[in-house]
Amino acid sequence: MRRRGFLLLGAAVAVPLAAGWAWQEREYAQEAQQQPEVSTDLGPIRRDLVLLGPIVSTHWMQTSPGRPGDRVPGPTDWLSSIVARLAPGQVARLLGDRQTTPVSMPPAQGSAAQVGFADLEIPAPLAPFVPAGGFWVRNEALDTSLVRAESSRLYFDRSSDTVYVSAVNIHDPQAPYAHHDPDGHTVVVTPSPVPVQS
Repeated sequence: MRRRGFLLLGAAVAVPLAAGWAWQEREYAQEAQQQPEVSTDLGPIRRDLVLLGPIVSTHWMQTSPGRPGDRVPGPTDWLSSIVARLAPGQVARLLGDRQTTPVSMPPAQGSAAQVGFADLEIPAPLAPFVPAGGFWVRNEALDTSLVRAESSRLYFDRSSDTVYVSAVNIHDPQAPYAHHDPDGHTVVVTPSPVPVQS
């Protein structure tokens, strides 16, 4: 009799837990199918990418590479994908006489084709805003000098004055930060203020 009571109690606990788990998995699947929205708000991009210079227009989105709907407390990484059209001639000024590496972009062959660079896929919602047929180049030194982030990649097209930015956890470029040199010394760097374009 006692054994039957334990079995009934176990079943009474297991059934609601299994139902809750199944409901949560359905919710994760629904969230995973939702596409992030493309924003055209210039304010955050002009503030975070102030070192690019005058930004005329932008299309951007942020995604969290973690599991959709993850409810685990703690820090979350945010991947920012940004197409920014700069003022005429600004890409040429940024690149100057720096050594650049050409980056191929496969041509779009229909709506189902993947659009992106050889080493980076562009999110489908942003693909229509990336100028096709450009001559895209990179300079790895500019990845870290123009964008403060945990990691970033910048792709430049001189002909359209467009830059494509892929960055994880963009930081305020004008906030003080700690710099660690190879000898283990830490220095707090306070950047010179750069006026944010309005």
